[in-house]
Parts: sequence; structure tokens; C-alpha cells
Amino acid sequence: MNRPDTYTTLISMRAALTNRRADLPTIERHSDPMDDVLANQLRDFMARDLQRDARTLREIDAALQAIQDGTYGVCVDCEEEIAEKRLAAVVTAIRCRACAEALERRQAAELEGEAA
Repeated sequence: MNRPDTYTTLISMRAALTNRRADLPTIERHSDPMDDVLANQLRDFMARDLQRDARTLREIDAALQAIQDGTYGVCVDCEEEIAEKRLAAVVTAIRCRACAEALERRQAAELEGEAA
């Protein structure tokens, strides 16, 4: 994936997320307790959705900045080139596959340590 195509893809992804966030429904309080329970569940779901969208927007913005800086496609850990195949699959990737897998293993080990 060449850089102009990547930039266009990232801008499109950003616009779609921004528009989606603008279309969120408002949740009102109801006199029926069951309606309030459902409204609370919807509110929780929307909050998780917004958190995921915010994380994705940060990743998109970081990728756009990396394109401007000339560092897009370079792993932040080992500073090796990220495979084009990986970038095509995960356009916001900041780590090569090996470093991403190593990070996931470390995070999993930390979670296991916390659970023990």
C-alpha cells in the first residue's frame, strides 16, 4: 500500500468514526424501572463503543503524523520496516509482527501476575 493511498484510507476512516460519533442517540430517563435498566445498559454499551472509537482515532492520528514525519511503516520498538502485508491489514500498525506479538505476551504475563 503506497503512502498516498494509506493517507486517503486513514482520512476516510477518521471521517467515518467522527460522523458515527456525531450520530449517537440521546438516552433519556424513564419512569418505568425496566426502561431505566435498558437505558443504563445502552449507556454502558455506548461508553465502551466511544472508548474504542477514541482509541482508534488516536491510532489514526498517530499514523497520519507518522506519514508526515516520514516514520510510517517503521516499528517503534525495533525500528525495522513493518511488512507491507501487515500495514495493508492493519493500516495503523506501529509495531512489526514480532514486536507486536512480544508485547502481547508481556501484557498477558502481566495480567496473569495480577490475577494470581
